[in-house]
Amino acid sequence: MARPKTRTKTKVRGERQPETLPSGRYRGWTWNAVAQKKGPSKTFDSFAEADAWMRREQDKIDGHYTEAGVPVKRNRHRWSVPDYAMRWAKSVTGIEGTTRTRLLSQARQIGKYWKHLMVDEYDRVAVTEYMAFLEERGLSPATRRMRLEVISHISVQAVQDGLRGDDPTIGVNRPPHTTLRSHRILSDEEFERVLRAAPVWLRPALLLARDSGLRVSEVCGVRWHRIDLKRKTIEVGDVILQTGEERTYPKGKKVLTVPLTTRTVAALDKHSEEYPGGPMDHVFIEPGRNLLRVMPQRMARLLRKAVVKAGIAKPWPVFHDLRHACAYALRQAGAPLDVVQAILRHASIVTSKIYIPDAELAEARLWLDRSQESPVESAPLDPLAELERLQERIRELERELRVSRGASDAAREASIQADDHRDAA
Repeated sequence: MARPKTRTKTKVRGERQPETLPSGRYRGWTWNAVAQKKGPSKTFDSFAEADAWMRREQDKIDGHYTEAGVPVKRNRHRWSVPDYAMRWAKSVTGIEGTTRTRLLSQARQIGKYWKHLMVDEYDRVAVTEYMAFLEERGLSPATRRMRLEVISHISVQAVQDGLRGDDPTIGVNRPPHTTLRSHRILSDEEFERVLRAAPVWLRPALLLARDSGLRVSEVCGVRWHRIDLKRKTIEVGDVILQTGEERTYPKGKKVLTVPLTTRTVAALDKHSEEYPGGPMDHVFIEPGRNLLRVMPQRMARLLRKAVVKAGIAKPWPVFHDLRHACAYALRQAGAPLDVVQAILRHASIVTSKIYIPDAELAEARLWLDRSQESPVESAPLDPLAELERLQERIRELERELRVSRGASDAAREASIQADDHRDAA
């Protein structure tokens, strides 16, 4: 499937959007279409906040005139697909930095394909051809599905802004859902081989993920003041995202303390002597790279190199599989689910169960094997014989009850006589 034919690009004046200030902040402003003058303005830290405020205020101004019966004729300018797609991706609120980076990448690719189309020009046929083009390029169903969802969101926003009349993705066949990748759990022997193959400074990082369940972003962001080697604990707070952004809280936005294993403490103690820390107190800085912090992508590549060097068979594990291996090892050792939840720092125990399906299956298989070790011959029950057995059991219980009552009465009588003797004395 070839790309759409190119044509002379039309010079388009974009619709009003937040202004970028020299300070890096964004000024949202409004336009009074009836009075033909600027309305209120306000400065924000992010493009998304400024854009959302502009939309709300603009609708509020137009609404006042509409209620008063004054027609509002707002000049809607046409947008090119690349510009509008990027504006939409920047204006999405309530998402993390990595998610925004992913959306910006998807919007950029869509704009690259339809770089000479306007927002109101692509239709269902164009979307279908684009999906076929992506499939011919060998993109996975998950990527194609996400690309289609982004086009749908952009189209819906364009409908709301009055730039087009419909969502052309309706009726387009969605790529099939793919089965999630099964996690590769390294055995203890395989993990030891990976540790020996990894650089010396990287070994404590792998142990933090494997033994204490830290995510790769949390491992990269670990600082020395968060670690207490005497108490064998680590406070999981600082993280480094793939975008390079640093935060003082992990996923879930709760700074929690988790225990460290003895071998992790020993590895960190040795690491502190050889690599005392970078300028920002980071635990993991790669030697020979000017004391730079280690990014998650770099950590993942180094793990892959160690896995290949150790001769581990495919499928190869990714860094997050070490966290799953931590949960699996805990369950194999008999740890209850609430302990797994506490170490992995999950808000819900349901999430913890997702991490250990293999362990639960192995436990179920073990109980099944035990049930077959001493099979009991089952014989059909005789109703009359069963009734006689129950009646005999009832008679035994009645006899025991009478004996118990007799003993209780005798003890009470003896107590009364003892009281009488004391009174007489």
